Amino acid sequence: MDGYEKYTVEDFVQEPYFRQWVLHPDAKLEAFWQAWIEKNPSRKAELQETTQLVRLIHTGEIKLDPKRKAVIRQNLLDQVTTTDAGPIGAPHPIKRRVYLGVAAMVALLITTMVFYLNININQEEAPQYYTVQTGAGEKKLLYCPMVRK
Repeated sequence: MDGYEKYTVEDFVQEPYFRQWVLHPDAKLEAFWQAWIEKNPSRKAELQETTQLVRLIHTGEIKLDPKRKAVIRQNLLDQVTTTDAGPIGAPHPIKRRVYLGVAAMVALLITTMVFYLNININQEEAPQYYTVQTGAGEKKLLYCPMVRK
């Protein structure tokens, strides 16, 4: 129980044990969180708001009076307009470096293959010519081992 005293609203929203209590309560969870509220009565209002926030996130429903909803909406709008954010969708420089490295490796591989094939094609042997003479009516059978089809 001691670990939750320093938790903020964001910490509680991200805590699986707390979310389970809000969304799917059982006797064990109810006993634990009621004991924690009794031990930390100053955090009761904050915990109630956090439970409503968790319900809103998971179900889309919130039980607040219209005035409180207006205040929350205005606070969110103020935070959004005052936050100095960078351009949306700016590419991450590390990802760009990875893509450039992969592209360079592919280009190097293709270039190496072209040079290798070019060297092997250009190293063909010059054809050899043989002259065979036969006498009148004489027949000879010639075998050419280098014939390519």
